[in-house]
Amino acid sequence: MDLHPPTPDTSGRYPAGPPGRRVGRSAAALAVLLTGITSPALAAPPPPPPTSPQVFTSGTSTFTVPKGVKSITVEAWGAGGAGGNGGVGGSGGQTDNAGGGGGGGGGGGGGGSGGFYVKCNLQGDTLPGTVYTVQIGTGASAGMTGGATTVTAADTSGVKADGGRGGTAGAHGGDGRNGAFLDPGAGGSGGTKGTGGSSAGLGANCNSDNNGKILAIRVANGSGSNGTDGTDGRAGTAGGLLGGPGNGGNGGNGGKGGAGVNGYGGGGGGGGGGRGLHGTGSPGGSNGTGGSGGTGTDGGQNGATTTNNGSGAGGEGTGRVVISW
Repeated sequence: MDLHPPTPDTSGRYPAGPPGRRVGRSAAALAVLLTGITSPALAAPPPPPPTSPQVFTSGTSTFTVPKGVKSITVEAWGAGGAGGNGGVGGSGGQTDNAGGGGGGGGGGGGGGSGGFYVKCNLQGDTLPGTVYTVQIGTGASAGMTGGATTVTAADTSGVKADGGRGGTAGAHGGDGRNGAFLDPGAGGSGGTKGTGGSSAGLGANCNSDNNGKILAIRVANGSGSNGTDGTDGRAGTAGGLLGGPGNGGNGGNGGKGGAGVNGYGGGGGGGGGGRGLHGTGSPGGSNGTGGSGGTGTDGGQNGATTTNNGSGAGGEGTGRVVISW
């Protein structure tokens, strides 16, 4: 190792060090210059293209036709109709020596019909990049028509499937008549049943765009079946001549929701009828039994079963969309 420091030459300058030392000093200087300089952020990769099929079951969504895809198949189901509410059970009659009559049970609500179904092929050179808004039909309040399901673009091309009709409500049970001296009160009449919803008068469509660049071809269509009727409520019984009260009648059962198409878009079940209440008197009578809610079908909700004299609510349906390519 050379322990003697270098001596200046005749010009007063020190001689340059060996090549290795010069390279080391240059590398150190470069490292100082690069300190604090950050690399530019890498751009996020584009999202992967959607895969087929795309399924939509609720709310509002958008679907953009992938690049290079010039034909898509759209299946749409409208929401099934809502079941009708059950009728309210009647009140029992009061007594004045003879017993009051029992109230009649409310009629069961009818089931909603299944929604409509359509299968459309949309095709055209301008289809890639087209943005479609997907709106899924939802259940309405008891007894109302289910919401339509739509798939639409700004150029007006798209698909629509109407919902099923709702069932009607069961009638309320009649109140028992008050008892009078040696005149027992008559029982209240049972509420009549609600009728099932019908799919008549509605339908589904495939729509081409306004400029004729996207052609819509109907491949298949169908309608759900009608809902079934509820059952009548039972009449209450008369009060006794010597003060015994009449019994309340049983509420009617809700009707079954109509089937959808291919397992979707079914109607909601009808609500159960309320129980009739017993009349007053001694000894005490018994209330009727509340009606059972009808069964919803193919995605439709069940109708509510009631345990009191109030009405059971009808169930709702729901729609669906499947897009494939």
